[in-house]
Amino acid sequence: MTASTEKGVGTEEILKPIGHEVRIDIIRICHERTASPIEISKETGRSLSLVSNHVATLKKAGVLELVKSVPRRGALEHYYRSAAPAKISDAEWRRMPKKQRLVVYRTILQALMAESVEAENRGSFDEDDAHLSWVPFEVDERGRADVVEALADALARVEAIKEECKERLGGEGGQEMVAAIMNFERAPKPGQR
Repeated sequence: MTASTEKGVGTEEILKPIGHEVRIDIIRICHERTASPIEISKETGRSLSLVSNHVATLKKAGVLELVKSVPRRGALEHYYRSAAPAKISDAEWRRMPKKQRLVVYRTILQALMAESVEAENRGSFDEDDAHLSWVPFEVDERGRADVVEALADALARVEAIKEECKERLGGEGGQEMVAAIMNFERAPKPGQR
């Protein structure tokens, strides 16, 4: 594992908040919608105290944010959501302060890793149509722009398919799927700068 630096966050800081299977469920639920620990407890079949403790850890790590508090029987029921918005345009990303980008990056990466771990645990990667690619390579400025454009086109197509499925399903439950697209400049290898 790498240690934190002023310029970036170490791998251990990114992975630590999802280091428990309860947190994987919490991240997944709060990435899909706003939820309270009571709702998460009922949905996952885990004790409220266990869920509440993990929600507090995720909130402290910046993975979850408090959205609202609702009075219920003399107490407050707190509702949380993922700290990262579901979709951020390129223009919004460019305008976003670097600290906020880091929170968004961490949250999305943690949610994606949580989904991946859960899918692997349930055998989802055994399906014939499951796909995982990792393509490190060197680019020039034109190649970089072409990759960004190709991934934007792929994302737009996935979003269109999502909407088409929503219409066809008409509120009936379908098979849940996750598609992820990432593009980033690789960190320098040790000894390089």
